[in-house]
Order: sequence, then C-alpha cells, then structure tokens
Amino acid sequence: ALADHYEAVVVWGRPVEGSDRSKAASQESFDDLDGDRISLDTLAEELMACMSLLVAWRVSRRVLEGELQPLSILLIRFMQVTREQLETWGDDVNAYIAHEDDGSFESSVRHSAAEVISDLCDQCGEAGWAAVAMA
Repeated sequence: ALADHYEAVVVWGRPVEGSDRSKAASQESFDDLDGDRISLDTLAEELMACMSLLVAWRVSRRVLEGELQPLSILLIRFMQVTREQLETWGDDVNAYIAHEDDGSFESSVRHSAAEVISDLCDQCGEAGWAAVAMA
C-alpha cells in the first residue's frame, strides 16, 4: 500500500483513488506515534533503511531469498523519477548531474532504493541479479 500511495502522490502527483485533490495533499504526511508529522518521503526512506538492514543480515536474508523478485519490483517502484525531479532536471541538466553524483550529500528515496537493490545483488549473488533482471 505504501508503494501505491508513494507512486500516486509523490511520483505522479495524482490524488489517491477515491479522494479529491485536497485530501490527497493532506495525505502527503502522516502522524507518527508521538503525534509528530512525518512526510511520505521520510516514511519511504525509513522503509529503505529497514530493507537495507534486512538484506545485510544473513538470517533475515534467508527469509527474503524466496521473495527476491517481488522485493525487486517493489524497490524499483521507489526508484522512479518524480514529476518534480523531471521538471527540475528538464530545466537544468546540471541539477540532475549534481543529484546523481556519488559525492552528493543529497539523499532521496530513489538513491536509497538503488542502494538496497545493489546490496541485494551483492549479498544474494546470482539469485539477486536474476530477480532484478526479471523485475
């Protein structure tokens, strides 16, 4: 559900199905357990951090091995260029180069998902690469 919501609101800038535009805008952030607002990007970043740890730990990686292809599909959905990025990069190609530079301190869900996929391929070897290729 998070991937669907992220794609609709962040990537495509569309309202969530069954809601109007103003309601969708308010769904770009949520309240955490302490009552603080957390953005959809932050929530997705936290998911990527969690996935990174799961891929890194040998015990949890064994659980993931049976689900490598669906996991790869999920991660690729978070790697999409957002509408906002497309507009920015279309106007200024140097902004794209700076964003994609490995030395950049700018973090994004897109970068985090790409790192998890890279770790998945490194840790799971041929099975990881095959899952990503099939996704």
